[in-house]
Amino acid sequence: MKTVTPTPLEICCYYLMAWALLNLKKVRPMTSGGQATQPVQNGKAKVEFTWQRVISRPKIARFMVVATILVMGADAYYWAYNRFWHDDLRVTIIDVGQGNSALLEMPGGACLLIDGGGFSDNSTFDVGARIIAPLLWRKKIKTVDTLILSHPNSDHLNGLLYIAEHFNVKRLWSNNEAANTRGYQEFMKIIKRKKIHVPGLKNMSRRYALDNVTLDILYPPNDFQDKKDKEKWREYNNNSLVIKVALGSKSFLFPGDITAKAEQELVSMRGGALKSTFLLAPHHGSKTSSTVSFLEQVDPEFVIISSGWRNRFGFPHPSVLKRYTERGCRILRTDSQGAFSISTDGRSVKIRPTLRYPQT
Repeated sequence: MKTVTPTPLEICCYYLMAWALLNLKKVRPMTSGGQATQPVQNGKAKVEFTWQRVISRPKIARFMVVATILVMGADAYYWAYNRFWHDDLRVTIIDVGQGNSALLEMPGGACLLIDGGGFSDNSTFDVGARIIAPLLWRKKIKTVDTLILSHPNSDHLNGLLYIAEHFNVKRLWSNNEAANTRGYQEFMKIIKRKKIHVPGLKNMSRRYALDNVTLDILYPPNDFQDKKDKEKWREYNNNSLVIKVALGSKSFLFPGDITAKAEQELVSMRGGALKSTFLLAPHHGSKTSSTVSFLEQVDPEFVIISSGWRNRFGFPHPSVLKRYTERGCRILRTDSQGAFSISTDGRSVKIRPTLRYPQT
């Protein structure tokens, strides 16, 4: 049975309540004959002054019950506010090693998970079970309103299998491009068995509004699968869903793993609509992405690079880092700084990094 993770305070309250309930009724010590005993010393009854005689255990128990209920009530209010009553947009860039995953907590409590990271073989290390699920449980999240799969490569897909299996997932957004991999086939079996709604790309609205937050699906074009045979560059990476999320004047662009060709088409299709405060670096900072024309349109203040520490691909590439710094972008990296929690009310942003690895 999977459930949310209790905090140390909640664990203490649980045991205090258990002790209190077991001690509400006063119990007097009895002899084998059924009479109450009283210590005798030198033929005279010995009077014992212990804390039980000053304050009876049932009185302490009643006090603990009341105190624990008050503390747990305050704790429940705190988590209800954090889950459902906050009015800011919260984005957690999860450190999944070599891959991408981002949790979006909308004002009002709706949760979206964009990609899930993952390795080629989940039996080696299951990112969904070992990284993403514990984060969700710690945040008291059991329902994911929308899973978003940018494209079916394992470093974006395989962490979602565990989430789809063990959480209440309402819907899946993807580009509907199938992959002949074990991970994708297993994922779709879970989606079918759990009866998770999967709309077709052509039937999906390109804009959604959730409590003052707008979510735009900017790419790929609806007919990209019809063009794949003639245009060989339209492979998994370049068919990634590109999502823009905005609240007020602050926005986030999630471009998946698109490379130069797709960036060029995206710029011609969307142009100024790409401008964003935060950019999740396309393809983990690969030298085949983040072209000059693309960056000119996005014009980000912050660039987040999600890649594995000392990964074998050499991401992010030095030339791409130079391109970012020349534009004056502030660079945030999961490989050297761990996960990032970002919140915005639409006017200002707060960024909280978690340093996990030495800067190299």
